[in-house]
Amino acid sequence: MSIHDFLFDDLLIEVFLRLPLKDQLTCKCVCERWFTLLMTDYHFRHLRQLNLVSKLFTLEQISVILTSKYRFTHLVMDEISYKTVPLAQMRPIWDFLGETVTDLVVKGLTDLEIYRVLESFPLLKSLDMYGFYFTWLAEDVIPVLPHVEHLKVSNFFLVNNVDGLFEKLPSLKTIDYDIYNTDDPPGDEMVNCFEKYPMFLKTLRWYDNNKNFDKIREKFLAMPDHNIERFYYYTSDDFRYLGRVLGTFPKISDVNVTCNVIPSCEFFRITALDVKVKNLANFSLKPLAALTNLAEFHFKASNIPCPMGHEAILHEKLKIFHLNLGKCECSECFVTLTKSFPALEIFHLVLKEKTIPKIRLTSLLQHWPKLYKTVFNNRHASTVIEPFVGLTFPSSPHETLKFISITDDIEPYNNIHEFAPNLLSLHFHINSRSAPLDTITGEILPKLPHLKYVLMSFDESSTYQMTEEQNRAAFEDVIQYSTKVEDLQLPILHGNFVMLDEARNFFDNLPHLMHIWFDQLREGRIFVHRVYSRLDYRNGFARHR
Repeated sequence: MSIHDFLFDDLLIEVFLRLPLKDQLTCKCVCERWFTLLMTDYHFRHLRQLNLVSKLFTLEQISVILTSKYRFTHLVMDEISYKTVPLAQMRPIWDFLGETVTDLVVKGLTDLEIYRVLESFPLLKSLDMYGFYFTWLAEDVIPVLPHVEHLKVSNFFLVNNVDGLFEKLPSLKTIDYDIYNTDDPPGDEMVNCFEKYPMFLKTLRWYDNNKNFDKIREKFLAMPDHNIERFYYYTSDDFRYLGRVLGTFPKISDVNVTCNVIPSCEFFRITALDVKVKNLANFSLKPLAALTNLAEFHFKASNIPCPMGHEAILHEKLKIFHLNLGKCECSECFVTLTKSFPALEIFHLVLKEKTIPKIRLTSLLQHWPKLYKTVFNNRHASTVIEPFVGLTFPSSPHETLKFISITDDIEPYNNIHEFAPNLLSLHFHINSRSAPLDTITGEILPKLPHLKYVLMSFDESSTYQMTEEQNRAAFEDVIQYSTKVEDLQLPILHGNFVMLDEARNFFDNLPHLMHIWFDQLREGRIFVHRVYSRLDYRNGFARHR
């Protein structure tokens, strides 16, 4: 007998429950017994999720899924998933998945073919549809989904005709959405929907002092119950109605506020805040410390000499910070920034005209050990401001930083691999000050072997000259060093290269590549943009001929 015989199922389950998700997935591959346990035991229902985003199927892979014992309940896919092979050949896999899938997320919709896929999922209870070409108006192609209770879309205007939804979704109970394109005045369709079906909306965007919303102010507060989970409140500086809403409905978990001042401590339940201030004397971020549930902060300061102040606060729950400082040149403000928000995970900085030295920004990041994504928009950054006062710069690499976007030349960050060795995404701009393209790729790409997204955008306000040899050498560097890349953006010379041939060469040599963007240059400026997908490549680029 081996030790495996003493590992009874109940004991194995206890072991698996103590493992992180990544290790649980690994354990599925050990043997058939472990696979079956992880696949069937109710403790591991979270593993019954299939993510097919950007997955290109082969008929062999379809056969593997069809012959597996695994029964998925949650499916995520995109246009590439359902267009990889003809629908007639994919139909068996959709029918197989449709026997058990109850939650479906579809991303990147661009046409109505998705509705032919939905016919295979009669048990759906939750449906998320993302894409602005999706519509419920083409009733002839939409199947009836009798069990869908929750619908989420990217934009509210896609579902403002709630009456029409019932014809195809007769069991619908709640609607959710991410963004709302306002009309003038805003809110007319949303208020009409709310008045007619007050229990439907899971997200409500409220515009204070707006005639459409004013007429339902008291009706909303008098509701005994509702399904709203996200409440967006837009105002200049009047928070009185927000206070009544929060006092009446303690179960609203996600509170987003857009305003011109920082609310007081009584609004501690705010989870996201967007503040725009201008020409305010003695402005301070100190009230922010009292908003103890705040996780996301967008702050735009115009014509304020010291927008951050020089007295640090301590806010340990803030994860996302979008900061637009305009013309701020105060070094002490950045000292305050690093000391006030030690738990930042995403940092987006917009600077204009004279600002802090770019080389200091790389050091700035190392004061946030949990940071994994950052965006610098600082095309006109100065290099003459004095170094920061009171900051020490760690020399150890930033292990968690995965995504960097720089709206400027990459050259000031040519040591980027030293402080962010685990980068997965790198986005930068090429302009008249940039080094030759093959110099950039030869210095950067070999040192960042894990990159999945390499985006070299062209600064259209500038010019960029390169030779055919430099362009060709840069392409060869990408193929040699960025073997894991999934999305790629590159400049290409007009008249020297055939874009279809170059795209085919990249797809031939980079097995993980899903999309490539070409910025074609003529006389140093953008002439045309082209985007090719692996789906185009598989179909012989037929739609591009």
